[in-house]
Amino acid sequence: MVSIIIPNYNRANYLRDTLQSILNQTSDSWEALVVDDGSTDNSKQVVDEFHNQNSKIIWIDRIHHLKGASVCRNIGVEHAKGNFVIFLDSDDLLAPNCIAQRLKIMESHPNLDFTVFQMQFFKEHPGDDSRIWNLDTGEDVLQRFLNLDAVWQTTGPIWKIDALKAIGLFEPKLQCWQDIDLHLKALTFPLTFKLFYDLPIDCWYRKDSAHSISQSNTNSLVKLESKRILLEWVKAQPKLETYDHLVMVIHVLVSGIQGMQFNFFMNFYNQIKSVLPKKIKCNIILMALIRFSRSIKLKFMQSKYNQLKMSVVSNNSAIGKYHV
Repeated sequence: MVSIIIPNYNRANYLRDTLQSILNQTSDSWEALVVDDGSTDNSKQVVDEFHNQNSKIIWIDRIHHLKGASVCRNIGVEHAKGNFVIFLDSDDLLAPNCIAQRLKIMESHPNLDFTVFQMQFFKEHPGDDSRIWNLDTGEDVLQRFLNLDAVWQTTGPIWKIDALKAIGLFEPKLQCWQDIDLHLKALTFPLTFKLFYDLPIDCWYRKDSAHSISQSNTNSLVKLESKRILLEWVKAQPKLETYDHLVMVIHVLVSGIQGMQFNFFMNFYNQIKSVLPKKIKCNIILMALIRFSRSIKLKFMQSKYNQLKMSVVSNNSAIGKYHV
């Protein structure tokens, strides 16, 4: 049986379609656990209506836990009765063949801990957007995740529940990139997996709908804190030494530079610079200088540029063949 775990926060307007897509499954080997994150709309009423149609649709309240989609998903795993798990956002949809297709694959590949399937974007209804989320580019999957390229979305995989528990589930402190963190743990544990991108699309990802619980909290400070937590985890993994994972460090830091976010960047950089190799510090500063040089004509940016430049000088850092 597959346990479908759905974190929810005030998504009653979409939740009805999501639950209907579960009722439409050609396989009845499933349960659906809606883990609510403190909704104030009529989400509970919607779930109760569907529960009356099928008692396998179950409402669970998040009580005495941290708030967030990651926590809700973890609670769902704790309550799950299935051998397999699929995570589904409260505004996304499953194709009618989704459970049957994924169960067939998992049962025919008992050596795999999880398998991954393609998702297609949609806006109002499936078919109105032709874009596919998880395309196979031929690049190393782990390397792509390390560069914060989400190779697949949370609903893409189906997991053996024991394998999911073995990697420690979702990190509750993260408000962003929870799926990247989980998938990095799966790839470095390592769990065994396979991509099945040649099969029919079996789920749809709703685009442009103020998507999911986590996106309501993606301000600059929250993003940087999530990046810091994720970065600390990456650096602690000896199995990643063979990868150019410090490219991620540069991406994490420099992506924080956007105008008045400069102070966030500097505070973040000062927190972790002591554990960075000198070469990486230089690359970070180079990227930052290039980014800020585009705005240097603005007077209020001049002092910030000088502040960053002084940071390089005080560290006696070199950028390639050139010294600052």
